Amino acid sequence: MGILVEAAYHVDPIIAARRWEEWKESTPDLDTIDWQTARVLAQSATSLSSRGIESTNVATLKGVRQFDWALGENHLHDVRPFLNALAQAGIPVMVIKGAALLLSALNVGTTRLMADIDMLIEPAHIDNVLDVAASVGWGIKRPLSREHFREILLSSKHSFSLTNGEKSEVDLHTFALLLNRCPDHDLMLWARGTKARFGDVDVLVPSVTDMLVVTIGRGLLYNPRPLAVWVGDSISLIESGAVDWDIFLEEIERRDLATFAYAGIEYISQVLGRPVPAYVRTKLASWLCEPFISEFLGHIKYWEATSRTIRASWGAAASIRAEKWQSRRNSYQSIFPVAATAVAIKTGWQIAARLDDTRFTVGIPEEIHQVSAQCFLEIKLVGDEVRCSHRLGVALTCFDHSICEVGNLELPIEYPVDANLQQEKFIQFPVNTAIIAAYSLRKFRLELLESGTLDASAIRLDAVEYRWQT
Repeated sequence: MGILVEAAYHVDPIIAARRWEEWKESTPDLDTIDWQTARVLAQSATSLSSRGIESTNVATLKGVRQFDWALGENHLHDVRPFLNALAQAGIPVMVIKGAALLLSALNVGTTRLMADIDMLIEPAHIDNVLDVAASVGWGIKRPLSREHFREILLSSKHSFSLTNGEKSEVDLHTFALLLNRCPDHDLMLWARGTKARFGDVDVLVPSVTDMLVVTIGRGLLYNPRPLAVWVGDSISLIESGAVDWDIFLEEIERRDLATFAYAGIEYISQVLGRPVPAYVRTKLASWLCEPFISEFLGHIKYWEATSRTIRASWGAAASIRAEKWQSRRNSYQSIFPVAATAVAIKTGWQIAARLDDTRFTVGIPEEIHQVSAQCFLEIKLVGDEVRCSHRLGVALTCFDHSICEVGNLELPIEYPVDANLQQEKFIQFPVNTAIIAAYSLRKFRLELLESGTLDASAIRLDAVEYRWQT
């Protein structure tokens, strides 16, 4: 994919022509290319022709481009009744990503292939949007109950797919980016949005600067078929001359996306030779730090983390974003009321729901969302079938992020015991409520982890109990 990207977007036409020949030799049959490659080819057809790079393949690409344009128009046509219904219901909608580029004046409308339409709504409108969608024949792609759907979306996702039963989909976002799901992360995105006409409906589109932030923030996340269309989108945005680099830096810093922005901007400027102000690159480089470097390295390789080290870095990054949101919201009191600090929480012991032998679900009381200090989650492991001395780790997680972890925990049962005698082990997790409030969490997951050579599945527990207290 890298060779094709350089052929399409390198600033030097000689290097671009050389890369194109290299790509042709390695890919003689366009019928064998995958979807992501086709998307880059659709964007690159005009670029290649404008550089005088002509061949039978380029002529074919022009046909691919026209097909892609027609496909995009079909998507736009199919979604209009849904947009009309949302407008009539008074629900604000911002069109983002590829559709926003199509509605902009950046002249990419005939080269940008779209698999779906991406729209951003405010999280508070989820239920109303689902009701409106159902009224015009659109529904959740996955067969989930409304309650289960809300639980998954609010605690671990930033978007979900709706379909009309045909070939069109809407990717409906409650937040623009997966990594930025604190309540104020999209505040300025909405504030800087401008009106655009989508058929006969007025919608919002992000400013060019915010489009660049969202493009880079999404484009470098892992995909099993590597995404490269973000490169062409970013170059179109940068070369429009409408990017306000000071606002770009401000937004990147507020979202803690410096590592993603640095990697993307360096590739565009240093590998493809496209001009980017030097002070932007210098400032981004100065912000590179942990845990965000490890978070980035994990996200470019994995969509869901299995490594404890990666999960810990993702959790640390999410916690820092949450803590920064908590410190910022004093200035947003009219929009995001500051939580009380005098609420005392002490719940009785409850049994955690068992997902399997090593994973359990721990509920979060509603009143904890009103606490702006640290609270404690006490865990009691109860079992009577462990027959030897074991050590294991226990992690408290949410959306594949490790929030807290206790390692090398000893379960000192060295011989068979009376079947009526249950062994108990108590663990206390300190939990910063900032992450609960920032991500609207309703549940944590408790996981038993391997420690040394021990397989966690060897620990057979009768129950896991928990209680919260401040």
